[in-house]
Amino acid sequence: MKLKQIIGMTFISERIAFTDIHNAGTIFGVIYHQVLCFLNNNNVILKNRIEINRAPFPEWSKNIENESWSGKYEFDIDDKHVKCSFTNDKNKSTKIIYANFATEDLLICEVYENGNHYGQGKVFEKIS
Repeated sequence: MKLKQIIGMTFISERIAFTDIHNAGTIFGVIYHQVLCFLNNNNVILKNRIEINRAPFPEWSKNIENESWSGKYEFDIDDKHVKCSFTNDKNKSTKIIYANFATEDLLICEVYENGNHYGQGKVFEKIS
């Protein structure tokens, strides 16, 4: 699949958990997904979508839900990947995601946060 077909598509990540364990052994947390939207004019958005909230403090889920990243994407000249450069709208931290199709419906990605030279793998599945 050609990378330029990504324009207008939306993808969702695997489940992610933000957790804490209480001294008595109870695990609290928020389970969520990240949604990656490739818009026209090389604009890209990354937002969180909460699935389950088991947090003891309302600000946990509120902070995760309100976290929003916006940026631009550009295609590699050899069509090897699309590079998404994000800035967090709230705290101005940065994130770079390199992505390519693993299959017709899956993106395999390498994610770098705040200029870190060590990336982490992430998978997104097409939802539209």
